[in-house]
Amino acid sequence: MGNEYWNKRGLLSYTYKGEKFYTITPLPYYLKRREQLLKKIDEVIKQIYHRNIHNFRIADFGSGDGYYCCWLAKRYPEFSIYGFDITKSMVDKAKKKADSSNISNVRFFCKDMVQNENGKFDLLLILTVFQHFMDENIVKQKISQLYKVTAKNSRIILFEATAKKTTRENKLIMRPEHFYIKTFQNNHFKLSEKEYMSFPFFCMYQKVFLKTIKKILPGTKTEKSIWINKNKFFKRLNQIVFSAGCFMDRFIGEGKEGYTLFVFKKIS
Repeated sequence: MGNEYWNKRGLLSYTYKGEKFYTITPLPYYLKRREQLLKKIDEVIKQIYHRNIHNFRIADFGSGDGYYCCWLAKRYPEFSIYGFDITKSMVDKAKKKADSSNISNVRFFCKDMVQNENGKFDLLLILTVFQHFMDENIVKQKISQLYKVTAKNSRIILFEATAKKTTRENKLIMRPEHFYIKTFQNNHFKLSEKEYMSFPFFCMYQKVFLKTIKKILPGTKTEKSIWINKNKFFKRLNQIVFSAGCFMDRFIGEGKEGYTLFVFKKIS
C-alpha cells in the first residue's frame, strides 16, 4: 500500500476523549486491542530487561503517528525508543506528538527499519503492518531482514490480522497463523507465545450492519469508516454492541477471523 493512501489517511483524523485517531477500525474494537497490546508489551519487557543492560533499545516498525513509541518513552524514560515509518506525514505527526509531550528519549525516522544505522534492538514491535502488504513475497523478504537488526536474545512482538485461510478484505489481507510462524522460524526466530483475539459477534455486526450503512454513505470506503467513527450516534452504538458482543462471545466461541499476537525469540 503506497504513501499516497497513508498520506490521505493522515488527513482524516478525529478526536475521541481528547486523543486524535486515524484508524478506520471501530473505536471500541481498536481500543480493546490496544489495551491488550500494551499489557503484552509490558509483560515482555519485564521478561527480558535486566538492569545490567546498558542501553535497552526498542523499535516500532511501522510506527504511524507514534502512539506506541511515545507511550513506551514516557513509561520507560531510561530506554531508547525508535520509530520507523515510510510515510512522511505520519512521521511528522509522531515527531509533533513527542515534542508536545517533551519526550526526549524517542526518535522517528522516515525510512524502512532495515536501513537502520543506529545499532540493534532488544525489542521490536510490528503491529498491524504486514496485513497491508498484498505481496506475500515482500512480507517474507521483510522478515528475512529482521535478524540483522535485532540483538542477542531479543524479542519481536508481531500483531496481525489472521484467518483460517488467506483472505482479502478491502485494503487488508488476513493470513493464517502458520504463515507467520513458519516464516519467522525459517529466519532464526522461535515462537515463544501466541494469543488469538477474536470478537465474532462484533465482526458479524461490522459485516452485516455497518457494511449496509456504508453503502448509503457518500465518499470512499475509508471516508465512510472515518465518518462512522466520528459520528456521536455510531460511537455510542458501536460501544454498546461491542460490550454486548464481549458477553455473547462466551457462548459463540472463536470466530474464523481476528487478530493474533505473536512473541518470537531470536535464536542466537
